[in-house]
Amino acid sequence: MSGQQTQPESRILLAASHDAALVEDTPLPDFENDLAEHRLQVEFDALKHQVQASVDTHKLRLSYARRLFWLVCSWLACVVIAVCFSGFHVWGFSLSDAVLIAFITTTTINIVGLFFVVAKWLFPSNASTTQEGA
Repeated sequence: MSGQQTQPESRILLAASHDAALVEDTPLPDFENDLAEHRLQVEFDALKHQVQASVDTHKLRLSYARRLFWLVCSWLACVVIAVCFSGFHVWGFSLSDAVLIAFITTTTINIVGLFFVVAKWLFPSNASTTQEGA
């Protein structure tokens, strides 16, 4: 068994004998370059994912902006129609003054609040841009 040694055992014995041929035959891997390449690859992948997330968020924001616009337009059209029907007594439709005031006020507050919340989400303010501008 001593005549047939496995590969790792023979290398250990050669290294222990301080044989110069072993040092020349088996150069050490360049871990510093491998680490730098790995770090660059990880940073590149992170940036690629960040760009993809930004693109996805932009598409989502565009779709929500369109939906919000049409929701606000249709909601306000319904309010105008209801006020006109009540004012001109179309088909006998009428609302008391208190109900009409409450209807217009709550609808306006809801629309402005909804628009404000969604607009803040669509166009977030970054602390770094506000500090740079100051």
